[in-house]
Amino acid sequence: MGEMGKKFGIMNTIGFGVGFKSNKRWQFATYGRFMYGNSVVMVNPLQYINTIDGDIINADGSLIQPRYYARGMQIMAEVGKVFLLNPKRNTGTGILLSFGGGYVQHKLRIEIPGEGAPQLYPDYKHGYDRFHSGFCMSQYIAFQYMDPKNRTVNFQIGLELNEAWTINRRGFNYDERQYDTKTKRDYFPGIRFCWFIPKYLKGFQDGDGYRWK
Repeated sequence: MGEMGKKFGIMNTIGFGVGFKSNKRWQFATYGRFMYGNSVVMVNPLQYINTIDGDIINADGSLIQPRYYARGMQIMAEVGKVFLLNPKRNTGTGILLSFGGGYVQHKLRIEIPGEGAPQLYPDYKHGYDRFHSGFCMSQYIAFQYMDPKNRTVNFQIGLELNEAWTINRRGFNYDERQYDTKTKRDYFPGIRFCWFIPKYLKGFQDGDGYRWK
């Protein structure tokens, strides 16, 4: 949504991270994610250098069809707390609320098959790719399940909202023939699923006889 929603449709993310959970159920995590998708809804930035059919004249004079993709990445740090569904058992299973902040970047990937087109060599392509980056915040509410018997069956699933303040790092858009220096507001909500393997720092036994290690 926001300015980002004017350029891209649905995107996917994949990544990994590490975290720490205290015995007071506070959780701290940091992670990185790669953002990708092939839903591009913005006005064709190559409209003034392609043919009426949307083709680009390649280096060898042939006509090729450009391909457009959404690409990006996030580096985030979060802090949250787990609210237990069963207060008698401090297993880490419950509702997780967390907030985070970090860095995000995204751009339009323009792919030219074959030998490539001189008018879209890297230095020129930068004037069309809308590369933005900046500060990002996140809010996350999820159900977290931790199994004291099985270290491999531990997961989170919930709803996430990211808000970002980004700036065009290219500074000038060739197709619009103007500078682009204003700060943008980007919003991207989604569903997050996380599978994790815990490492217990010290052992203890809970009231039901489960041994944590």
